[in-house]
Amino acid sequence: MAAAVIASDVGAESSGTGPNPGMTESQRRIDALSMALKQMKETTVEAGRCCDGLTRRAQHLDTLTTPASDASALLTQASSNLGSTLVLIKDAREKFDTVADCEPAIERLLQGAREANAAAGSKVPKRAMVGAAAGAGDDHSSLHTSGTNNLTEQDVYAAADSMEIIRDAHRYFQDRTSWRSTPSALGGLERVHQLGVDAMCLLVSSHLTSAGPAVRMKRVVKSDNDDVTVTSRFEVPIVAASTESASSTRKRLSAALHNRDLMKSVGEYEEFLPLDTRQVRELRAIFECLGGEGLTFNTSLKNRNKSLGDGRPSLQMIQPSKNVKVTRTEKVGSGCYTKLVKQPLKTGHPHLDAYGEARKAVAFASIDGYYRHIRLDRRKELQRHRSAMNTGALSQDSGSDADGAARDAVRCLEHAMVVVAGEKSIYRCVVSPTSSHTHDEAKVPREYKLALVESYSHVAAAVVDRCMDIIETVFVKDAGVNAFASSNNNPSNAANTGGAANHSGGAGGAGNAPNGPNAPGGANDPNTSTPLSNIRATANAAAAGLRILDGVRMLGPSLAKLCHMSSHDSRSSQEEQMSVAGHLCIGIHRTTVKNCAKT
Repeated sequence: MAAAVIASDVGAESSGTGPNPGMTESQRRIDALSMALKQMKETTVEAGRCCDGLTRRAQHLDTLTTPASDASALLTQASSNLGSTLVLIKDAREKFDTVADCEPAIERLLQGAREANAAAGSKVPKRAMVGAAAGAGDDHSSLHTSGTNNLTEQDVYAAADSMEIIRDAHRYFQDRTSWRSTPSALGGLERVHQLGVDAMCLLVSSHLTSAGPAVRMKRVVKSDNDDVTVTSRFEVPIVAASTESASSTRKRLSAALHNRDLMKSVGEYEEFLPLDTRQVRELRAIFECLGGEGLTFNTSLKNRNKSLGDGRPSLQMIQPSKNVKVTRTEKVGSGCYTKLVKQPLKTGHPHLDAYGEARKAVAFASIDGYYRHIRLDRRKELQRHRSAMNTGALSQDSGSDADGAARDAVRCLEHAMVVVAGEKSIYRCVVSPTSSHTHDEAKVPREYKLALVESYSHVAAAVVDRCMDIIETVFVKDAGVNAFASSNNNPSNAANTGGAANHSGGAGGAGNAPNGPNAPGGANDPNTSTPLSNIRATANAAAAGLRILDGVRMLGPSLAKLCHMSSHDSRSSQEEQMSVAGHLCIGIHRTTVKNCAKT
């Protein structure tokens, strides 16, 4: 606009016309510029006023929208908090309902376990003692089920899952101790968990007891030569055990040790797994549920193990003893050598205690029933032999009787190896953590490893202890070790003690004792032994002792190896890891050498 004014002024000046003809061209241009600047200033002021108005309106609008935004943010936060609270309330409600949800499954397991245990209790003693001696170990399915037992495999799995849910709920409430309802909730969970532990331990005891001994008679078939039988599995020649001589036994065991197939050649029995597939699955589920850290809040364990404070068993309670002294504390022929094996198993893990006590009873019944069976056969054979001879030849039977007793002692030692091998197969199949598909050696606590070793040793020690008592019974009552020792100390009594071998072949009363008045060569025996019979009896007793020593020397190391179970504990030496069963294996050799020296 100013340019237009200037242009008009210039045109007017050039033409000589305009509003003020007397003004110069420069003055007119200055006036035009002044007017243009004035208009620009007015326009700028008006624009500033518009901007101020817009600013005021924006500030007013901002004061109106800020509370709404804050309220919206608070509402969003409240909605998120309500969602989290609902999740927590739902989770807490599920945890509070854990007892009501899980207790029926555990009670069903407990009822089924009680029925199974009651059904097995009436069958096991005859099955374990007589059946093992008779060789009826192939068909054991009739002992596993009962007509009144409706417990299914799914019930066991459901109870195991319920135990896991209970442990999760227990950890949940332990992290929320500030709640007023936490103590009552923890008490209910511990009660139901203990009920589940009792039910599972009862089922473990029922299954492992009703299974019977882990040995069965070897299956044999007649060969072309009627004098020799061979096994259908191993093709190993077997000589009639009841008539096998000492040299035949030595040759058989030496050949087996040389060929490294000792277990195929010892005894008339063989190891096998007496559990069916369902029992194996159920037992594995139970041991996986309760094994390792599966027993974390047992109230009774907490009271007994305050040193650890987390419910785990105390190390001092399950640490293998390295200074075990094996000495006879029980009467000879009583069926037990030392009171160490009579002590109840207390590892701090109830399921391991149930396994140890159940299999200990079955294994002991197996070796004890076998010994009673062969001793009864030997007595019958001796009676038939005596009835066919004159009464004056009774003193000559002491040698064959002592040799037969020594042969039976070696047979019992062979049978003990088979029994322990069978128990080891059961341990590895269902008890050892390595049987689980999810086994991780690093996650198994050291205390649990030691408890596993102690539980297996508890079973094997009962078998070895019974063998020790059998061997010493043969020395004392059949070979007359004490009688010969007393005659060496008092030569004047040699005529009355020379034939003191007990012809009964087992634990008899006072009249059948080696030094009793009714014993051969005693005061009431009409056929008093002569010096020749004394020499013969002494030689026969020495031969019997050497036969037992020879069997112990060849079978002892293998038996000790079967009884050994490593705990994989690098912090303990080999001597500290030796269990009671290992010390008893050493004790067998010591007591055999000591008694053999007395003969």
